[in-house]
Order: sequence, then structure tokens, then C-alpha cells
Amino acid sequence: MVYTGSVESRTVWTLATMVRGSEINGAKESKAVPASDDVTEATNRLDVFETLLTGRVAAVNPLTAPIPGSTDHHRLRELEFWHTLGNFVVLPYEDSNAVKDVDDTLSALRNLLDGRENRDVLYSIAVIRGLGQRVSEYTDNDTPLHLDESDNKSKLLVAKKFVSDEAAGSGTTNVIRRLCDLAARSWATPSLPPPSIHSTASPEAK
Repeated sequence: MVYTGSVESRTVWTLATMVRGSEINGAKESKAVPASDDVTEATNRLDVFETLLTGRVAAVNPLTAPIPGSTDHHRLRELEFWHTLGNFVVLPYEDSNAVKDVDDTLSALRNLLDGRENRDVLYSIAVIRGLGQRVSEYTDNDTPLHLDESDNKSKLLVAKKFVSDEAAGSGTTNVIRRLCDLAARSWATPSLPPPSIHSTASPEAK
């Protein structure tokens, strides 16, 4: 089962990265609202997810900034979530001076989840990245029976449990399960990149 899971992870990641290099050569047309199958936007989302997963800090946010009134409510919320996630991976999360920006951005992401599983996963991975460096985790002996959502230790515990549960079978698709598995494995070996890696990315990722 471990071997099968590893093969699945490599397959999922390889399929996701196929979007890279698919852009048409030449000048790219700038659009206020990219098409749902826009290759450039999909590639940028994959880059943001990879940066989130590997713990690196991005130089810039490449994702499309949402413009109020430019499209329907649900598409606008989607663009806003991804753009906010792009802002998050730019933050130097290990810098004590960035604590407020990290917390504010996590709060903004939480308000954009809209019950979408992939956003819940991405947000949880962001919580682990943002809080894991500065919050000690509960041990088996001091874990409270009732968790306080305003407490960072509780947020970290809930986020890790959610991603782990998704990886273990709660995820509704193999893609979700395998990407959560990559995230969970990175906690144990943070210097180890995902298989074949060079944050749910395909041209139709929402």
C-alpha cells in the first residue's frame, strides 16, 4: 500500500506539472478574468502550490488579482482566494516581523473557503506553514477535550489532523488524497521535496 501510494503521488504530480510549458509562445494577452482553462493561470497556481508545499518564499505573486464586478460572485471568490494564497507565499513567514501579516492573510483565506474541499486543504497547509514555526504543538498528555478556534495551538492541531485525515482516505478524490499525503510527508522530512517536483493544479483547478 505504501508503494502504491508513492506511485499515485508521483503520477498525480507528473500530471499536474504537464501544464508547464503548455503556454503558446509569444505575447500573452492580459485579461481581467482569465478563462477557467487558462494555461498561464493554471501554471501560476501550480507554482504557488509548490511554493506553499516546499516552504519556500516566492519573490512575487503571479496570480490574477480580482477586480470587483468583473465576473460572477463565485468566480470572483475563487480568484480572490488564489490571489490571497499567492500573497501568503510571498510573506517571509519565519521572520518575526511578518507575524501580523501572516495571521491577517490566514484570516482572509479562511473567509474565502466557501465550503470547497480544495480550499480547505490549501488553507490548512498554509496554517501549518504559518504557525508551525512559532507555535509548540500539543502532546498526547496536554491536548484539551475542546479546542479553541482562537488559539493558535488548536488551529495547528486541527489543520494537521484535517490534512492527515484527507491523506488517509477522507479526501474525496485520489488527487486530493495524494497531494495531502505529500504535505503530510513534508512535516516529517521538511527538506524532502515531493516526488518529481521541480500548494490542486490543472487548467480547470478552481
